[in-house]
Amino acid sequence: MRWLVLAMLLLSGSAFAERWEPPRPGAAPPVPDRSFLVAASLEIAGQNGPFVKQIYAREHFVAFGLHGTWLFEERFGFGFGAGLHIRQADGVAPEGQDLPMVTLWQVPIQVEGVIRMSLWRDQIPVPYFRGGMTGLVWTELGGDTEPVGVKWGPHAAGGVQFRVPFPEIQFEGRLSGDPLLDDIYAHVEGWVRSSSSFGAPGLDLSAAGFAVGITLLM
Repeated sequence: MRWLVLAMLLLSGSAFAERWEPPRPGAAPPVPDRSFLVAASLEIAGQNGPFVKQIYAREHFVAFGLHGTWLFEERFGFGFGAGLHIRQADGVAPEGQDLPMVTLWQVPIQVEGVIRMSLWRDQIPVPYFRGGMTGLVWTELGGDTEPVGVKWGPHAAGGVQFRVPFPEIQFEGRLSGDPLLDDIYAHVEGWVRSSSSFGAPGLDLSAAGFAVGITLLM
């Protein structure tokens, strides 16, 4: 009986030894999948089209932007963006009547390519460039008529993402167990957008400005 128990212990120890591998010194941890960027921005938008300058002057210049980008090797990507810019001004009314408040709604919808100058992991400043095409959906509400239209044109932007030195915020969200959120960046950028349908007659809603915001790398 003692020989039988001894033989079972030896067999179980041998099987455990085959399954267990000692950690290799200097082995790098698994690299998480980093293939998607989400960026939200607060923007300062200037517009110099004749209609905008005459009716809306330089007031209400704050806008918002949101971008999502699929990345390849963390350096090249293709994405979509959308924004919102609302401007208000006094409209026109017959003499003796109160002036109506007219509101210009602008929603740029963008398709773009992105280049990130990411050369090594945990790089703190990451310069980037993006550019593509914009379809600007606009409407003016509150006047005698409420027109709606779309203006087309190219856009471009360049800036820097600064890696925030907080401990990584990790949410277990993937089947592989990798963290869903890998890095957080604060970004600043300058941008320009042509929204005149390549010089066609009518409104020119082109704009240029600066943006600050947060970028999430997942």
